[in-house]
Amino acid sequence: MKNPFRRLYMYYVHDMGMQAKLLISHLVLILIPTVVLSIFFYNNIYNLIVNSTIKSSQTLCAQTAYTLEATVGQVSNAVSSVLSNPFAGTLFNVPEAQAGNYKLSDEDIEHFVSSVTALKDQDNISAVRIYCDDAPYYRLAQSHNPEDEKLFAPISAISSTYWYGIYSTDTKLKDLLCPPLYLSPSETRESGELAYISKITYANSHKASAYVAVYFRHKDIDNILQEDMTVPNSATYIINERDALVSTSNATLAAAYFMNRKELTEKIGATNHFIIHPFINEEIYIGYYTIANTDWDMVSVLSVNSLKGMGNTLVVQFVMIYGFFLILALAIALLLSRSITHRISNVAAQMEKIRHGKPHRMEQETPEHDEIGKLIDTYNYMTDQMNELLLTQEKNAKELQLSEFKALQAQINPHFLYNTLDMINWLAQSGQKEELSKAIQALSRFYKLTLSRREAVGSIEKELEHVSLYVQLQNMRYDNAIDFLIDVPPQLEEYSIPKLTFQPIVENAIHHGIFMTEEKTGSVIITGWREKDDIVFQIYDNGAGMDDETIKQILNGKKRATSGSNIGVYNTHLRLRLLYGPGYGLSYESAPGCGTTATIRLPATLQED
Repeated sequence: MKNPFRRLYMYYVHDMGMQAKLLISHLVLILIPTVVLSIFFYNNIYNLIVNSTIKSSQTLCAQTAYTLEATVGQVSNAVSSVLSNPFAGTLFNVPEAQAGNYKLSDEDIEHFVSSVTALKDQDNISAVRIYCDDAPYYRLAQSHNPEDEKLFAPISAISSTYWYGIYSTDTKLKDLLCPPLYLSPSETRESGELAYISKITYANSHKASAYVAVYFRHKDIDNILQEDMTVPNSATYIINERDALVSTSNATLAAAYFMNRKELTEKIGATNHFIIHPFINEEIYIGYYTIANTDWDMVSVLSVNSLKGMGNTLVVQFVMIYGFFLILALAIALLLSRSITHRISNVAAQMEKIRHGKPHRMEQETPEHDEIGKLIDTYNYMTDQMNELLLTQEKNAKELQLSEFKALQAQINPHFLYNTLDMINWLAQSGQKEELSKAIQALSRFYKLTLSRREAVGSIEKELEHVSLYVQLQNMRYDNAIDFLIDVPPQLEEYSIPKLTFQPIVENAIHHGIFMTEEKTGSVIITGWREKDDIVFQIYDNGAGMDDETIKQILNGKKRATSGSNIGVYNTHLRLRLLYGPGYGLSYESAPGCGTTATIRLPATLQED
């Protein structure tokens, strides 16, 4: 027995078809270097990306910390500006017994007020408030507040806030940087979500005569943190010395990766660098930066999985480049093979004609028994089979197209459109602008969903929206005569359903059920659930009902009505059976005077499938 490698070599050189030989040669020359280089460079590329990303993140975090320091510094300067104003000392930094007996003129006070309110013109500052001791300074809030501005307010207005409680506990505390948790709802709503507060005391006392509060916007801090995000699934957040969350770039991720100050110092140690740390079911890079002149720490968390994903993406891009050259090499191999044999070119040209029409047989002047001859025989056999399949498909497509056309014709009811347009005209003439706008929007959306015919099926969510719009328009016309309820689990909404399935059944329930009762009002309820591999819907109405003979005529297409809704029901039933088989479609349960329940059964198929 010959050496198997020798046999393989001889087969490749002497017996293998030229096209296969060229394809294999190019695959070997392109794929082997691709695989080897990808394996060799993978770890290096990954480590390079991780190290580069960590360094850039450290630099970016330092810049973010500096920006936060500048932002808070601007607010702190505003507080200092108020405190350094000589009028502030004259007003508040006096013995408690002399409080309220200030000798400043109204003009001096107004000058002080204007200089303080002017601070709001600075970036990042949303409001300035001075909370004064109630009894001595009640006249300031009554007489000297600017128009539409609450510059002076009594301390009693904020006595229930968390930050006031902190000051009350720590009488020596001078300045406090407040996160949203410390502020009252009225403060966050009217002034700002963050605040820098400084206490002014009576002379020779720790008791507060006033508090100067400069408020700034939470979103400005959030925006600064969000600019720090360069890695997917990463987060940056700020905590203060009491472990209160001040701001986040992503609230969900910040909550997932949250660490208090004790954990940060124990697990990370020094600031301004990242370490890798196990966290629940994954590993993260985490580091924190202390914001100068504040009690804030900025914590940055990078997902190791995201960093790996970035490395993998680069490797994939690298492989895709090689894949491009692989495709190019295959194209060259195909061109070379066609240049070697004229008959292969003829076969390819004949097959190319399939793109523009039906396939046609290739006639051979003399029988050929080599591999190309076998290819031509196989092509002719395939052509015959394809032509038979195309004829069968064309026949089935015509039947299905006719059914869908009838269904669509039944839905686009001119009487419904005319009546709706008459209603819209009446609303316009009666000046009911809001109702007119709702009617036009509902009608527009209804026909947009009705006429969207690119695909035979759509999502259950869209079909429920379509039938809801129909009932909404009918209620606008008939003075809310129909109580409509949909009870379908949200997890079913992404499954597929033939378009225009619900609306003809609901239309039939309204016109031939509810409107046939003496009250002309009633309810329509759509429910749905999953049964193994099927989805079942039931459409119930408490209308006039119908007998078994009428149900049989509707489902057989023999029952006709001027509204066309019975035609739509029959065609819906026919389309379901054509698409999914005899085990699916419509069924009815009803009796005169007892309402009607229509059941729809179809296979559970997700839209992407």
